[in-house]
Amino acid sequence: MSTKSSPQARLLTALIVLVISMVVSYPHIRDWHANRNAQSTPSLLSEAFRSGERAANNQKYEDADQAYQDALALIQEMRDAAPDDETLRKQEIEILDRLLGVAENRKDHAAASEWSGKALQSAEEHFKSRPTHTFYRNRLLQTALKAFEHSPRPFPGNVDVLKKSLELIAETDKDIRAIWLIRQGMADAWRRIARTYAEQKDGDAMAAAIREGIQWSRPTKHTQESRSDTLRMESAIIQSGRELAEKLGNVPLEDEFTLALIDVRSQQTRLDPFKVSFQNNLAALRHNMAKSYRDTAPDKAEELYELAVQDLKKAYDQQPGDVSIHKSYLRALNLRGRFFSDNKRNEEALKSYQTAYETAASLPEQMASKRLFYMGNYAILLMRTGRSKEARVVAQEAYDFAGSVSAKSPNSETARIDTAEAGLRLARYLKRRPNPQRKKALEIAQSQASILKYSPTAKPSQGELETKLKALIKELRRR
Repeated sequence: MSTKSSPQARLLTALIVLVISMVVSYPHIRDWHANRNAQSTPSLLSEAFRSGERAANNQKYEDADQAYQDALALIQEMRDAAPDDETLRKQEIEILDRLLGVAENRKDHAAASEWSGKALQSAEEHFKSRPTHTFYRNRLLQTALKAFEHSPRPFPGNVDVLKKSLELIAETDKDIRAIWLIRQGMADAWRRIARTYAEQKDGDAMAAAIREGIQWSRPTKHTQESRSDTLRMESAIIQSGRELAEKLGNVPLEDEFTLALIDVRSQQTRLDPFKVSFQNNLAALRHNMAKSYRDTAPDKAEELYELAVQDLKKAYDQQPGDVSIHKSYLRALNLRGRFFSDNKRNEEALKSYQTAYETAASLPEQMASKRLFYMGNYAILLMRTGRSKEARVVAQEAYDFAGSVSAKSPNSETARIDTAEAGLRLARYLKRRPNPQRKKALEIAQSQASILKYSPTAKPSQGELETKLKALIKELRRR
Protein backbone atom coordinates (compact mmCIF):
# COMPACT_ATOMS: atom_id res chain seq x y z
CA MET A 1 0.00 0.00 0.00
CA SER A 2 1.39 3.35 -0.82
CA THR A 3 2.51 5.64 2.11
CA LYS A 4 1.87 8.84 0.20
CA SER A 5 -1.26 10.75 1.25
CA SER A 6 -3.58 12.45 -1.11
CA PRO A 7 -3.61 16.27 -1.45
CA GLN A 8 -7.03 16.34 0.20
CA ALA A 9 -5.68 14.48 3.24
CA ARG A 10 -2.73 16.84 3.58
CA LEU A 11 -5.01 19.88 3.44
CA LEU A 12 -7.27 18.44 6.09
CA THR A 13 -4.32 17.75 8.35
CA ALA A 14 -3.07 21.31 7.96
CA LEU A 15 -6.49 22.72 8.86
CA ILE A 16 -6.67 20.56 11.98
CA VAL A 17 -3.21 21.70 13.08
CA LEU A 18 -4.19 25.35 12.50
CA VAL A 19 -7.37 25.04 14.55
CA ILE A 20 -5.50 23.31 17.40
CA SER A 21 -2.85 26.06 17.35
CA MET A 22 -5.49 28.78 17.49
CA VAL A 23 -7.26 27.11 20.39
CA VAL A 24 -4.01 26.67 22.29
CA SER A 25 -2.80 30.21 21.65
CA TYR A 26 -6.16 32.04 22.17
CA PRO A 27 -5.42 33.14 25.78
CA HIS A 28 -2.12 34.59 24.65
CA ILE A 29 -3.78 36.44 21.75
CA ARG A 30 -6.42 37.76 24.13
CA ASP A 31 -3.77 38.98 26.60
CA TRP A 32 -1.77 40.56 23.79
CA HIS A 33 -4.78 42.57 22.63
CA ALA A 34 -5.60 43.57 26.18
CA ASN A 35 -2.05 44.78 26.76
CA ARG A 36 -2.11 46.65 23.46
CA ASN A 37 -5.35 48.42 24.42
CA ALA A 38 -4.05 49.18 27.89
CA GLN A 39 -1.00 50.79 26.40
CA SER A 40 -2.85 52.79 23.79
CA THR A 41 -5.51 54.29 26.07
CA PRO A 42 -3.00 56.24 28.23
CA SER A 43 -1.37 57.43 25.04
CA LEU A 44 -4.71 58.58 23.66
CA LEU A 45 -5.48 60.23 27.00
CA SER A 46 -2.18 62.05 27.00
CA GLU A 47 -2.69 63.27 23.46
CA ALA A 48 -6.25 64.42 24.18
CA PHE A 49 -5.12 66.32 27.25
CA ARG A 50 -2.24 67.97 25.38
CA SER A 51 -4.62 68.94 22.57
CA GLY A 52 -6.95 70.51 25.11
CA GLU A 53 -4.11 72.44 26.71
CA ARG A 54 -2.88 73.74 23.34
CA ALA A 55 -6.36 74.81 22.30
CA ALA A 56 -7.06 76.50 25.64
CA ASN A 57 -3.74 78.37 25.55
CA ASN A 58 -4.63 79.60 22.06
CA GLN A 59 -8.12 80.56 23.25
CA LYS A 60 -9.74 78.02 20.93
CA TYR A 61 -12.20 77.08 23.62
CA GLU A 62 -14.56 74.95 21.52
CA ASP A 63 -11.64 72.73 20.44
CA ALA A 64 -10.40 72.64 24.03
CA ASP A 65 -13.84 71.61 25.25
CA GLN A 66 -14.02 68.71 22.80
CA ALA A 67 -10.48 67.55 23.57
CA TYR A 68 -11.07 67.61 27.32
CA GLN A 69 -14.35 65.74 26.92
CA ASP A 70 -12.49 63.09 24.90
CA ALA A 71 -9.92 62.88 27.70
CA LEU A 72 -12.68 62.56 30.30
CA ALA A 73 -14.31 59.69 28.37
CA LEU A 74 -10.97 57.86 28.21
CA ILE A 75 -10.38 58.34 31.94
CA GLN A 76 -13.83 57.04 32.79
CA GLU A 77 -13.21 54.01 30.56
CA MET A 78 -9.93 53.34 32.37
CA ARG A 79 -11.57 53.85 35.76
CA ASP A 80 -14.15 51.19 34.94
CA ALA A 81 -11.24 48.73 34.74
CA ALA A 82 -9.40 50.17 37.73
CA PRO A 83 -11.89 52.03 40.02
CA ASP A 84 -9.44 52.36 42.92
CA ASP A 85 -6.56 53.82 40.91
CA GLU A 86 -5.69 57.06 42.73
CA THR A 87 -3.85 58.57 39.77
CA LEU A 88 -6.94 58.16 37.61
CA ARG A 89 -9.06 59.75 40.33
CA LYS A 90 -6.87 62.83 40.40
CA GLN A 91 -6.76 62.99 36.60
CA GLU A 92 -10.56 62.89 36.44
CA ILE A 93 -10.79 65.77 38.90
CA GLU A 94 -8.24 67.78 36.90
CA ILE A 95 -10.08 67.23 33.59
CA LEU A 96 -13.40 68.27 35.12
CA ASP A 97 -11.69 71.38 36.46
CA ARG A 98 -10.35 72.14 32.96
CA LEU A 99 -13.81 71.73 31.45
CA LEU A 100 -15.22 74.15 34.01
CA GLY A 101 -12.46 76.64 33.23
CA VAL A 102 -13.23 76.44 29.51
CA ALA A 103 -16.94 77.04 30.21
CA GLU A 104 -16.04 80.09 32.31
CA ASN A 105 -13.83 81.47 29.56
CA ARG A 106 -16.62 80.94 27.04
CA LYS A 107 -19.03 82.62 29.46
CA ASP A 108 -21.25 79.60 29.00
CA HIS A 109 -23.13 79.71 32.31
CA ALA A 110 -25.17 76.59 31.61
CA ALA A 111 -22.03 74.56 30.87
CA ALA A 112 -20.25 76.03 33.89
CA SER A 113 -23.17 75.00 36.07
CA GLU A 114 -23.17 71.50 34.56
CA TRP A 115 -19.44 70.90 34.91
CA SER A 116 -19.20 72.41 38.38
CA GLY A 117 -22.00 70.07 39.49
CA LYS A 118 -20.28 67.04 37.98
CA ALA A 119 -16.97 68.14 39.47
CA LEU A 120 -18.56 68.42 42.91
CA GLN A 121 -20.15 64.98 42.56
CA SER A 122 -16.76 63.52 41.59
CA ALA A 123 -14.96 65.36 44.39
CA GLU A 124 -17.47 64.09 46.97
CA GLU A 125 -17.07 60.51 45.70
CA HIS A 126 -13.28 60.65 45.94
CA PHE A 127 -13.39 62.45 49.28
CA LYS A 128 -15.61 59.77 50.83
CA SER A 129 -13.18 57.07 49.73
CA ARG A 130 -10.31 58.86 51.52
CA PRO A 131 -11.79 61.48 53.87
CA THR A 132 -8.57 62.19 55.75
CA HIS A 133 -6.48 62.78 52.63
CA THR A 134 -5.55 66.47 52.48
CA PHE A 135 -5.67 66.56 48.67
CA TYR A 136 -9.26 65.30 48.53
CA ARG A 137 -10.35 67.53 51.39
CA ASN A 138 -8.96 70.60 49.69
CA ARG A 139 -10.25 69.58 46.29
CA LEU A 140 -13.77 69.09 47.69
CA LEU A 141 -13.58 72.50 49.32
CA GLN A 142 -12.43 74.28 46.16
CA THR A 143 -14.90 72.40 43.98
CA ALA A 144 -17.75 73.20 46.38
CA LEU A 145 -16.90 76.88 46.15
CA LYS A 146 -17.01 76.69 42.35
CA ALA A 147 -20.33 74.83 42.46
CA PHE A 148 -21.65 77.48 44.85
CA GLU A 149 -20.55 80.20 42.45
CA HIS A 150 -22.19 78.55 39.42
CA SER A 151 -25.12 76.89 41.15
CA PRO A 152 -28.37 77.06 39.18
CA ARG A 153 -30.24 76.81 42.47
CA PRO A 154 -31.68 80.01 43.90
CA PHE A 155 -31.00 81.07 47.47
CA PRO A 156 -30.91 79.27 49.88
CA GLY A 157 -30.27 76.15 47.79
CA ASN A 158 -26.84 77.34 46.67
CA VAL A 159 -25.81 77.98 50.27
CA ASP A 160 -27.08 74.57 51.39
CA VAL A 161 -24.91 72.82 48.78
CA LEU A 162 -21.79 74.59 50.03
CA LYS A 163 -22.68 74.02 53.69
CA LYS A 164 -23.07 70.29 53.05
CA SER A 165 -19.50 70.07 51.72
CA LEU A 166 -18.15 72.15 54.60
CA GLU A 167 -19.85 69.85 57.10
CA LEU A 168 -18.39 66.78 55.39
CA ILE A 169 -14.89 68.22 55.66
CA ALA A 170 -15.34 69.43 59.24
CA GLU A 171 -16.45 65.99 60.44
CA THR A 172 -13.42 64.07 59.15
CA ASP A 173 -11.24 64.30 62.26
CA LYS A 174 -10.61 66.50 65.28
CA ASP A 175 -7.17 67.71 64.12
CA ILE A 176 -8.36 69.10 60.80
CA ARG A 177 -8.18 72.68 62.15
CA ALA A 178 -4.42 72.30 62.43
CA ILE A 179 -4.10 72.16 58.63
CA TRP A 180 -3.43 75.69 57.41
CA LEU A 181 -4.65 75.17 53.84
CA ILE A 182 -7.94 73.68 55.03
CA ARG A 183 -8.50 76.32 57.70
CA GLN A 184 -7.82 79.09 55.22
CA GLY A 185 -10.28 77.63 52.69
CA MET A 186 -12.98 76.96 55.28
CA ALA A 187 -12.74 80.47 56.70
CA ASP A 188 -13.02 81.98 53.23
CA ALA A 189 -15.98 79.72 52.39
CA TRP A 190 -17.89 80.93 55.45
CA ARG A 191 -17.05 84.51 54.49
CA ARG A 192 -18.64 83.89 51.07
CA ILE A 193 -21.72 82.47 52.74
CA ALA A 194 -21.88 85.58 54.93
CA ARG A 195 -21.82 87.81 51.85
CA THR A 196 -24.73 85.87 50.38
CA TYR A 197 -26.75 86.31 53.56
CA ALA A 198 -25.90 90.01 53.56
CA GLU A 199 -27.24 90.27 50.00
CA GLN A 200 -30.48 88.81 51.38
CA LYS A 201 -30.47 91.47 54.16
CA ASP A 202 -30.22 88.76 56.83
CA GLY A 203 -27.88 90.32 59.39
CA ASP A 204 -28.14 87.56 61.98
CA ALA A 205 -27.28 84.78 59.50
CA MET A 206 -24.48 86.92 58.07
CA ALA A 207 -22.99 87.43 61.53
CA ALA A 208 -23.28 83.72 62.38
CA ALA A 209 -21.39 82.81 59.19
CA ILE A 210 -18.66 85.36 59.93
CA ARG A 211 -18.29 84.03 63.48
CA GLU A 212 -17.90 80.52 62.03
CA GLY A 213 -15.24 81.85 59.68
CA ILE A 214 -13.45 83.51 62.58
CA GLN A 215 -13.36 80.21 64.48
CA TRP A 216 -11.80 78.47 61.48
CA SER A 217 -9.20 81.22 61.11
CA ARG A 218 -7.95 80.84 64.66
CA PRO A 219 -5.02 78.52 65.40
CA THR A 220 -4.98 75.33 67.46
CA LYS A 221 -2.16 74.01 69.61
CA HIS A 222 -1.03 71.84 66.70
CA THR A 223 -0.92 74.69 64.19
CA GLN A 224 2.35 74.95 62.28
CA GLU A 225 2.06 78.38 60.64
CA SER A 226 3.29 81.60 62.26
CA ARG A 227 1.11 83.63 64.59
CA SER A 228 1.31 86.60 62.24
CA ASP A 229 -0.18 84.50 59.42
CA THR A 230 -3.13 83.34 61.52
CA LEU A 231 -3.80 86.87 62.77
CA ARG A 232 -3.73 88.19 59.22
CA MET A 233 -6.35 85.65 58.16
CA GLU A 234 -8.50 86.32 61.24
CA SER A 235 -8.38 90.07 60.69
CA ALA A 236 -9.47 89.65 57.04
CA ILE A 237 -12.55 87.66 58.07
CA ILE A 238 -13.49 90.12 60.82
CA GLN A 239 -12.98 93.10 58.51
CA SER A 240 -15.40 91.51 56.02
CA GLY A 241 -17.98 91.13 58.78
CA ARG A 242 -17.52 94.74 59.80
CA GLU A 243 -17.95 95.98 56.23
CA LEU A 244 -21.05 93.85 55.68
CA ALA A 245 -22.60 95.08 58.93
CA GLU A 246 -21.91 98.66 57.88
CA LYS A 247 -23.61 98.09 54.51
CA LEU A 248 -26.62 96.63 56.30
CA GLY A 249 -26.70 99.59 58.67
CA ASN A 250 -26.52 97.22 61.64
CA VAL A 251 -24.63 99.28 64.23
CA PRO A 252 -24.52 96.63 67.01
CA LEU A 253 -22.93 94.09 64.65
CA GLU A 254 -20.55 96.70 63.27
CA ASP A 255 -19.47 97.52 66.84
CA GLU A 256 -19.05 93.81 67.63
CA PHE A 257 -16.71 93.26 64.70
CA THR A 258 -14.89 96.55 65.29
CA LEU A 259 -14.06 95.49 68.85
CA ALA A 260 -12.93 92.08 67.60
CA LEU A 261 -10.72 93.74 65.00
CA ILE A 262 -9.24 96.06 67.63
CA ASP A 263 -8.23 92.99 69.63
CA VAL A 264 -6.55 91.37 66.61
CA ARG A 265 -4.79 94.59 65.55
CA SER A 266 -3.50 95.01 69.11
CA GLN A 267 -1.92 91.55 68.93
CA GLN A 268 -0.45 92.34 65.53
CA THR A 269 1.15 95.58 66.74
CA ARG A 270 2.70 93.75 69.67
CA LEU A 271 4.19 91.19 67.29
CA ASP A 272 5.41 93.87 64.87
CA PRO A 273 5.58 97.26 66.61
CA PHE A 274 7.29 98.89 63.61
CA LYS A 275 4.51 98.01 61.14
CA VAL A 276 3.12 101.49 60.46
CA SER A 277 -0.07 100.28 58.78
CA PHE A 278 -1.03 98.25 61.86
CA GLN A 279 -0.48 101.22 64.17
CA ASN A 280 -2.48 103.60 61.99
CA ASN A 281 -5.32 101.17 61.46
CA LEU A 282 -5.54 100.30 65.15
CA ALA A 283 -5.80 103.98 66.03
CA ALA A 284 -8.51 104.53 63.40
CA LEU A 285 -10.51 101.58 64.73
CA ARG A 286 -10.27 102.87 68.28
CA HIS A 287 -11.41 106.31 67.17
CA ASN A 288 -14.40 104.84 65.32
CA MET A 289 -15.38 102.79 68.33
CA ALA A 290 -14.88 105.73 70.69
CA LYS A 291 -17.18 107.82 68.50
CA SER A 292 -19.83 105.12 68.87
CA TYR A 293 -19.38 105.18 72.66
CA ARG A 294 -19.35 108.97 73.11
CA ASP A 295 -22.99 109.27 74.08
CA THR A 296 -23.75 105.82 75.51
CA ALA A 297 -20.50 104.94 77.30
CA PRO A 298 -18.23 108.01 77.66
CA ASP A 299 -15.85 106.18 80.03
CA LYS A 300 -15.17 103.55 77.35
CA ALA A 301 -14.78 106.28 74.75
CA GLU A 302 -12.20 108.06 76.88
CA GLU A 303 -10.28 104.81 77.41
CA LEU A 304 -10.10 104.21 73.67
CA TYR A 305 -8.94 107.78 72.97
CA GLU A 306 -6.23 107.39 75.64
CA LEU A 307 -5.06 104.04 74.29
CA ALA A 308 -4.79 105.48 70.79
CA VAL A 309 -2.64 108.36 72.05
CA GLN A 310 -0.43 106.13 74.19
CA ASP A 311 0.30 103.57 71.48
CA LEU A 312 0.88 106.17 68.80
CA LYS A 313 3.22 108.13 71.07
CA LYS A 314 5.32 104.99 71.51
CA ALA A 315 5.36 104.47 67.76
CA TYR A 316 6.20 108.14 67.15
CA ASP A 317 9.04 108.07 69.67
CA GLN A 318 10.44 104.97 67.94
CA GLN A 319 9.97 106.35 64.42
CA PRO A 320 9.96 110.17 64.66
CA GLY A 321 10.78 110.53 60.98
CA ASP A 322 7.76 108.58 59.77
CA VAL A 323 5.29 111.19 58.51
CA SER A 324 2.37 108.75 58.55
CA ILE A 325 2.85 107.95 62.24
CA HIS A 326 3.43 111.65 62.94
CA LYS A 327 0.07 112.55 61.37
CA SER A 328 -1.78 109.73 63.15
CA TYR A 329 -0.34 110.76 66.51
CA LEU A 330 -1.40 114.37 65.94
CA ARG A 331 -4.89 113.28 64.95
CA ALA A 332 -5.19 111.13 68.08
CA LEU A 333 -4.16 114.07 70.27
CA ASN A 334 -6.67 116.32 68.54
CA LEU A 335 -9.55 113.84 68.84
CA ARG A 336 -8.83 113.31 72.52
CA GLY A 337 -8.72 117.08 73.00
CA ARG A 338 -12.05 117.50 71.22
CA PHE A 339 -13.61 114.79 73.40
CA PHE A 340 -12.50 116.61 76.55
CA SER A 341 -13.62 119.96 75.13
CA ASP A 342 -17.08 118.64 74.22
CA ASN A 343 -17.44 117.35 77.77
CA LYS A 344 -16.45 120.75 79.26
CA ARG A 345 -13.13 119.41 80.52
CA ASN A 346 -11.21 122.33 79.09
CA GLU A 347 -8.02 121.97 81.10
CA GLU A 348 -7.56 118.39 79.92
CA ALA A 349 -8.44 119.47 76.39
CA LEU A 350 -5.87 122.25 76.59
CA LYS A 351 -3.10 119.79 77.53
CA SER A 352 -3.95 117.55 74.60
CA TYR A 353 -4.07 120.48 72.16
CA GLN A 354 -0.80 121.85 73.56
CA THR A 355 0.96 118.54 72.94
CA ALA A 356 -0.43 118.51 69.40
CA TYR A 357 0.75 122.10 68.87
CA GLU A 358 4.25 121.24 70.06
CA THR A 359 4.41 117.98 68.09
CA ALA A 360 3.18 119.66 64.89
CA ALA A 361 6.13 122.08 64.97
CA SER A 362 8.36 119.39 63.43
CA LEU A 363 6.05 118.69 60.49
CA PRO A 364 7.66 119.36 57.09
CA GLU A 365 6.82 122.73 55.55
CA GLN A 366 4.75 121.17 52.77
CA MET A 367 2.33 120.20 55.53
CA ALA A 368 1.97 123.79 56.72
CA SER A 369 -1.83 123.64 56.66
CA LYS A 370 -1.86 120.82 59.20
CA ARG A 371 0.54 122.65 61.48
CA LEU A 372 -1.62 125.78 61.30
CA PHE A 373 -4.68 123.68 62.13
CA TYR A 374 -3.14 122.48 65.41
CA MET A 375 -1.82 125.96 66.22
CA GLY A 376 -5.32 127.33 65.75
CA ASN A 377 -6.94 124.73 68.03
CA TYR A 378 -4.41 125.47 70.77
CA ALA A 379 -4.98 129.21 70.49
CA ILE A 380 -8.77 128.72 70.72
CA LEU A 381 -8.49 126.68 73.93
CA LEU A 382 -6.05 129.19 75.43
CA MET A 383 -8.57 131.96 74.82
CA ARG A 384 -11.46 129.84 76.10
CA THR A 385 -9.65 129.12 79.36
CA GLY A 386 -8.88 132.83 79.96
CA ARG A 387 -5.26 132.77 78.79
CA SER A 388 -5.75 135.58 76.28
CA LYS A 389 -2.12 136.75 76.30
CA GLU A 390 -0.83 133.26 75.47
CA ALA A 391 -3.58 132.90 72.86
CA ARG A 392 -2.44 136.09 71.09
CA VAL A 393 1.16 134.89 71.13
CA VAL A 394 0.23 131.60 69.46
CA ALA A 395 -2.10 133.38 67.01
CA GLN A 396 0.72 135.80 66.07
CA GLU A 397 3.10 132.85 65.59
CA ALA A 398 0.58 131.14 63.32
CA TYR A 399 0.06 134.33 61.28
CA ASP A 400 3.79 134.88 60.83
CA PHE A 401 4.34 131.24 59.87
CA ALA A 402 1.47 131.28 57.35
CA GLY A 403 2.79 134.53 55.86
CA SER A 404 6.28 133.07 55.41
CA VAL A 405 4.88 130.00 53.65
CA SER A 406 2.67 132.17 51.41
CA ALA A 407 5.63 134.40 50.53
CA LYS A 408 7.55 131.33 49.30
CA SER A 409 4.54 130.17 47.27
CA PRO A 410 2.73 133.36 46.14
CA ASN A 411 0.56 131.48 43.63
CA SER A 412 -0.67 128.90 46.13
CA GLU A 413 -4.37 129.30 46.87
CA THR A 414 -4.05 127.06 49.92
CA ALA A 415 -1.25 129.16 51.40
CA ARG A 416 -3.19 132.35 50.71
CA ILE A 417 -6.34 131.06 52.42
CA ASP A 418 -4.32 129.67 55.35
CA THR A 419 -2.77 133.12 55.88
CA ALA A 420 -6.16 134.84 55.72
CA GLU A 421 -7.60 132.42 58.30
CA ALA A 422 -4.63 132.95 60.63
CA GLY A 423 -4.94 136.72 60.13
CA LEU A 424 -8.66 136.68 60.90
CA ARG A 425 -8.08 134.79 64.14
CA LEU A 426 -5.26 137.13 65.24
CA ALA A 427 -7.28 140.24 64.38
CA ARG A 428 -10.23 139.00 66.43
CA TYR A 429 -7.97 138.41 69.43
CA LEU A 430 -6.31 141.81 69.04
CA LYS A 431 -9.57 143.75 68.85
CA ARG A 432 -10.09 143.06 72.53
CA ARG A 433 -7.06 145.14 73.36
CA PRO A 434 -6.80 148.98 73.68
CA ASN A 435 -6.71 151.15 70.55
CA PRO A 436 -3.12 150.43 69.40
CA GLN A 437 -3.92 146.71 69.22
CA ARG A 438 -7.29 147.37 67.57
CA LYS A 439 -5.49 149.43 64.99
CA LYS A 440 -3.18 146.53 64.27
CA ALA A 441 -6.17 144.22 64.04
CA LEU A 442 -7.74 146.52 61.43
CA GLU A 443 -4.53 146.61 59.40
CA ILE A 444 -4.31 142.82 59.35
CA ALA A 445 -7.96 142.40 58.42
CA GLN A 446 -7.75 145.01 55.61
CA SER A 447 -4.55 143.50 54.26
CA GLN A 448 -5.96 140.00 54.06
CA ALA A 449 -9.29 141.19 52.65
CA SER A 450 -7.44 143.08 49.92
CA ILE A 451 -5.31 140.06 49.03
CA LEU A 452 -8.36 137.84 48.74
CA LYS A 453 -10.27 140.45 46.73
CA TYR A 454 -7.63 140.58 44.01
CA SER A 455 -6.94 136.84 44.06
CA PRO A 456 -10.22 135.32 42.87
CA THR A 457 -10.77 131.58 43.28
CA ALA A 458 -13.60 129.12 42.99
CA LYS A 459 -13.06 127.82 46.52
CA PRO A 460 -16.12 128.49 48.72
CA SER A 461 -13.87 128.88 51.76
CA GLN A 462 -12.31 132.02 50.28
CA GLY A 463 -15.70 133.65 49.83
CA GLU A 464 -16.61 132.85 53.42
CA LEU A 465 -13.34 134.32 54.64
CA GLU A 466 -13.88 137.53 52.69
CA THR A 467 -17.33 137.91 54.25
CA LYS A 468 -15.93 137.41 57.77
CA LEU A 469 -13.04 139.83 57.20
CA LYS A 470 -15.37 142.53 55.84
CA ALA A 471 -17.64 142.14 58.87
CA LEU A 472 -14.65 142.44 61.21
CA ILE A 473 -13.34 145.51 59.36
CA LYS A 474 -16.75 147.15 59.64
CA GLU A 475 -16.86 146.43 63.36
CA LEU A 476 -13.34 147.75 63.98
CA ARG A 477 -14.03 150.96 62.07
CA ARG A 478 -17.25 151.59 63.97
CA ARG A 479 -15.55 151.73 67.33
